[in-house]
Amino acid sequence: MHAGDSVPRAELLALVSSVMRHLPIEATAITLQRAQASRSEVVETQKTLLDTRAELRSSHGLDLRSDRFIGELPQWLATVVAQPEPALLVLGMKPARALPQRLAGEYPLLFRDGGHTALLLAFGEPS
Repeated sequence: MHAGDSVPRAELLALVSSVMRHLPIEATAITLQRAQASRSEVVETQKTLLDTRAELRSSHGLDLRSDRFIGELPQWLATVVAQPEPALLVLGMKPARALPQRLAGEYPLLFRDGGHTALLLAFGEPS
């Protein structure tokens, strides 16, 4: 799941928990942390991850593993698409007229031939 501030957090977590209930897959919440992150950024990243897990557990009854990836979004996507197992990526974003161009420009690894990463787009307006 990746969204940043693109869509309301509660709505995105509700979507993710609904999908997870109907798929026989293991879910892992992953936060991205910049390699040069300051101590306060590291703490904030960990807090966000724990808050996400707690909200999913308390509001939706979904418990999942958590992990941290040190690096930027393109590096993480490269790691996801290189895995031998299929993956589902939930991407939260605001609706955009140039959606195909944006996806191809920002997430080109997801559209390589022979890829096995499914993409679920969640559109919403920030609250």
